[in-house]
Amino acid sequence: MSCSNITQGISKGCNNNLGGIRNIYISTNPITGYTLTGNLITSFSPSPTWLEIEADQGTGNFTETYEINQMGGIVAFKQSVTFQINDLSAYNQQRIAELAESTNLGCVVEMNNGKFFTVGIERGAYLETGSTSSGTAYGDLSGSTITITGMEQISSLEVRPNIIQNVRLVLWFESQSSFGEPTRIWADSLNGPTYTSPESAALAQQSFDITCDPST
Repeated sequence: MSCSNITQGISKGCNNNLGGIRNIYISTNPITGYTLTGNLITSFSPSPTWLEIEADQGTGNFTETYEINQMGGIVAFKQSVTFQINDLSAYNQQRIAELAESTNLGCVVEMNNGKFFTVGIERGAYLETGSTSSGTAYGDLSGSTITITGMEQISSLEVRPNIIQNVRLVLWFESQSSFGEPTRIWADSLNGPTYTSPESAALAQQSFDITCDPST
């Protein structure tokens, strides 16, 4: 028996689109469910806290590949987001290691056109491949290139932007004693203050939202 599920056509649209991605959001806990209203996800369960990974302009992309086997009657959707982390530091290497160990990531990608789409919403996303390099020439990347992938039975779903909330806020500050001891740099997040090395913190600080003086 033949099968056809085509219900509507596709309009041309306007010349107001933008390519590329802006941010990647990783949930701190697996996503086990969602609410779909029309064609948009309007809520996740459990309600996630998101970790934001900023994508440098012109270095990241989202793709969805259609894996179709006509002989077996199988269709699958491979969703991938690839991005660069430009700082080669102990802090960033630890974050990449945590991603690599995870097998059920909740992942949402923010496009440059303001839309949000899922990666591996039902089966979970994972770090598929990556590499870290110092580069050779002065202008080369000194950092990492990461690809997070999800293999799904459904196409990527668009997410209502206003439900990407509870993004983890990290506050960085420096403190130096009056005895001339080396500067200590601390990271204050939802998990409380954590000591880190000046080298790692100085690089990682560039990726976070607020820098503050602990005395204020």
